[in-house]
Amino acid sequence: MTTMKKLFPLFAIAFLALALLPSVADAGLIPCGGINPDGTKQSACGLCHIFVLGGNIINFFLLPPPLGAGIVPIVATILIVLGGFLLMTAGGDPTRLKKAGAVLTAVVVGLIIIYASGLLLGTLFTAIGVSPGFSLKSWTDTASWCPVKP
Repeated sequence: MTTMKKLFPLFAIAFLALALLPSVADAGLIPCGGINPDGTKQSACGLCHIFVLGGNIINFFLLPPPLGAGIVPIVATILIVLGGFLLMTAGGDPTRLKKAGAVLTAVVVGLIIIYASGLLLGTLFTAIGVSPGFSLKSWTDTASWCPVKP
């Protein structure tokens, strides 16, 4: 079985999950320079809207609904279950045990890298005065320092 045939169910599940989240998709990535759903014109884009874009993308992938789509936690959960299944069905086979351990290790290391990078960016933005707090949510919540006017 080719790799693409193995990955197809994962892509199908991800597509269905994204299709079921229209409220997240309706929000838009940057609330500037376009037209609101009610037909009114949005304000012009500024430099702070780059941070709004970054915050919206991070919220979409990392935060659970209703704040975002929670793609990373969903995929991590699926892969942890897959690794656990491989571990339970290995039956003492060293190659399958090694594969299960590799899957679980990759998921944990990936989650540490993803969430540590958010913490690092939060710390950096706090140090340079862009955001008032250390949490991931504080610097991605741009409403206080980049007001979005419709």
